[in-house]
Amino acid sequence: MNEILERANFDAYAERICRKYYAPTMGRPSIAPGVYFRCFLVGYFEGIDSER
Repeated sequence: MNEILERANFDAYAERICRKYYAPTMGRPSIAPGVYFRCFLVGYFEGIDSER
């Protein structure tokens, strides 16, 4: 999966579409959107429930 996402330049795409939702001066720094969505995709494809 990582290979496919890298070839598609997924991290740059996720960063670009999420940029308007991140405040540069408020709160703590967030994880990169590409990392967040990669984790989300792995959870989806592996059937990992997001509820605790």
